[in-house]
Amino acid sequence: MELILHHKSDANIPRAKLTLDVDTNAERVQFIDRKLSRHVRTVRVLTNTTSIIVVLPVEYVTKQDLMIVMVDDNREYNAVIVDGVKCDIFNCATIDLGWVNV
Repeated sequence: MELILHHKSDANIPRAKLTLDVDTNAERVQFIDRKLSRHVRTVRVLTNTTSIIVVLPVEYVTKQDLMIVMVDDNREYNAVIVDGVKCDIFNCATIDLGWVNV
């Protein structure tokens, strides 16, 4: 599993946490605010990764405006889109980094 922080300074601030099972064919995951049509984050998926944890701004805990797009870079497969995603509340200071591969 891979942990992706939105900003390195997030250590003691409540954030939104999303645990996401990724398609084995996905090479990038894009996070988009559908209401604002704003790019929030893009994450490159490491080879053989089946799950990622992404820490995002806390606003995505209370609203369902997050859209996730999984793509493969060689365009062999169609993109997969998940809409209306709601995240869990998370305090970055409480994480146990022992299981995280950096």
